[in-house]
Amino acid sequence: MRLWRVVKIIEELGVGAQERTEELNAKLEKFESENKDLRNEISRLKGAMRKAGLDQQNIGGIAG
Repeated sequence: MRLWRVVKIIEELGVGAQERTEELNAKLEKFESENKDLRNEISRLKGAMRKAGLDQQNIGGIAG
């Protein structure tokens, strides 16, 4: 019976780890998507600033 308990505990640990991995993968996909959106927004804003004649040197040399 003790061996059976050990086997069940190991199975439960495996299931728990799999569930946690799935949660982390979902979060990773969300963060990657948000990162892509933010990078696109930065590019769009940089383009708008260039078009308006406001390059980085004209606004204090903020690195981008």
